[in-house]
Amino acid sequence: WAKVHAQHSPDRRMFVAKVAGRSMETAIPDGCWALFRLFPGGAAPAPTALDGKRVVVQLRNDTDPETGGSYTLKLWHVASVGKDGGAKAIELRSDNPDFPPMYLRREDGEIRVIAEFLEVVAA
Repeated sequence: WAKVHAQHSPDRRMFVAKVAGRSMETAIPDGCWALFRLFPGGAAPAPTALDGKRVVVQLRNDTDPETGGSYTLKLWHVASVGKDGGAKAIELRSDNPDFPPMYLRREDGEIRVIAEFLEVVAA
């Protein structure tokens, strides 16, 4: 448990986690504590609704190139849209220009968005 002085009103879907890695610096510093909103049980919004948001993504068939973990915090960008209006390809962008984007395609398998980044609560 953590006592958090955040700009967001707390709810049961929120959690605090320590961020590891420099890919989202300077906005989200390595080692900071951040507030996130969980998307329970795969109930994340449609991929196009997430466009432009910073999210935690579970990498099912890949690993984060910086940390080697199966989760990554990145800026979600819809790279291409299919005829059905759904996202065909997603680009996961870093804020730090030293880190290249990651590309995920629909045919590569399920892309699971776990949570949305809300704010840094402690640096």
